[in-house]
Amino acid sequence: MHKLYEIISRDKICSRFNIHKDTLNRWIKNRNFPKPIKASGRTPLFSIKKINEWFQYMEKSND
Repeated sequence: MHKLYEIISRDKICSRFNIHKDTLNRWIKNRNFPKPIKASGRTPLFSIKKINEWFQYMEKSND
């Protein structure tokens, strides 16, 4: 079970990184961005931990 403070909504991700939801969907499809948590209802919710791990991986792969 994910704790409330460990999740973030799609809208907040898009706002924080100044991207459109279509861009986020492309990242999920083509760049292995973490998928939303199952059974998250109408608003997709994501694990902050998995997102941070993804960014760390992307930074390492760009070195």
